[in-house]
Amino acid sequence: MSLPIEPKKLSKKLSDGLHGKLEFDFANERGHSFGEHYMHGALNEILASNIDHHKWALEPNYAAPELQGDGANAGRKRELDFAVTTKVAGEHRSSINYTDREIAIAIEAKWAASTHCNDENILSDLCRLSLIAAGERPVACLFVLAGPKSSVKNILRQGLLGPRGAKNQRLLHAPPRDSASHFSLTTTGGQHGLLNAKQVERLANKLPSMPPKVSTRPSMPGQLDTPNWSVFAWNVFAPGKDSHSRDMAAK
Repeated sequence: MSLPIEPKKLSKKLSDGLHGKLEFDFANERGHSFGEHYMHGALNEILASNIDHHKWALEPNYAAPELQGDGANAGRKRELDFAVTTKVAGEHRSSINYTDREIAIAIEAKWAASTHCNDENILSDLCRLSLIAAGERPVACLFVLAGPKSSVKNILRQGLLGPRGAKNQRLLHAPPRDSASHFSLTTTGGQHGLLNAKQVERLANKLPSMPPKVSTRPSMPGQLDTPNWSVFAWNVFAPGKDSHSRDMAAK
């Protein structure tokens, strides 16, 4: 299955497009409306404009089967913020059978100034994307972080997202550093894990299974020294599926 759009191109469109909209609306005294709902609306517009709607379906709050586990889940299903999936011929929007779909794009997004944007919730998003990326089919898995410049900077410094080791390795490298990051979540096989026992327990309650490792690479946005707002996007990939080294583009 080819993808609707090449992952590197999509991540740049998302980061540059969202940043441009933030700066434009801020200049027009609309900053009071900024937040996660605003961000999701803008991402929805960008995604909708970059896929062929005859072939693909854009699904906000998508209950991906890969995130539900084997048993029956009580309450609300685990969802991706956005998914682009294959369309089923003759399918009606009100009677979606998720198991008949194939995910081509999976996106999680966080607004840095929101109360639930913290290091553990971001890691949960990255783990969900890692589970999707681990499948046999190619999927563009992206995490987007946006918000006030100072809030984004602070989020990327705290807790699990802060620098580690002599090389200041991070779970999420931010531009201009263009390098992949690989972190084992638990201590196995001689590799020191990122999480302690309590963090593992909390994370396990949010996932159908724990990915052994989280691998990310930042997209390089059009502007790095932004005046008011920061928008960064990361590709989340399984080992050997880094989109920078493997062509996953639509043919």
